[in-house]
Amino acid sequence: MHTNRKLFDLATKNSQRQAANGFLSSLPSQLKAEFDKAEAIYHPELSELFSPVIHKAIELRKNSHQLMAGAKVLLTASKEKALESFFRWASRLPESEYVLVLDGGNGVAFNGAGSWVSGLPGYVFTRSAAIDVFRVMSVRGVEQAAIASKNGHHAAILETSCGFLPDEPSASEVIYEVTSW
Repeated sequence: MHTNRKLFDLATKNSQRQAANGFLSSLPSQLKAEFDKAEAIYHPELSELFSPVIHKAIELRKNSHQLMAGAKVLLTASKEKALESFFRWASRLPESEYVLVLDGGNGVAFNGAGSWVSGLPGYVFTRSAAIDVFRVMSVRGVEQAAIASKNGHHAAILETSCGFLPDEPSASEVIYEVTSW
């Protein structure tokens, strides 16, 4: 592995640990206890798990006219509509262990190989617990979340981007992108 990539991986993992400490210390004690019980997954393992998941979500949005069976895509300017769809679709996923990632991430590339990197680690919860945790976090202002089974076969993702939907004018110019399979 290239030295720059090794340094990036170490720095990213350390950054996620520091961000997690600040994030967890800001939570009410009951919610913090839920995160403390959960297994945390850091970069690069989290990126290896989520890069294909995020790639699949992007492909589904690009090809929303040809969705595979069970896949759903919604683009909306309404935060309420996006949250309602995310929670409804996520609640239909099979109950098992899922990795919850809050607040989105960014794509990076080294030598032509791209991966997805989040600011926070992922946390392993049951599907129901992941939904409950994000429901509380969404009230606290968190607008982006992804839950994915460890094998990537099932996921629900809520991301935001800047933009404008002609059918849904919005002064905030935020597009909520919900994807599930």
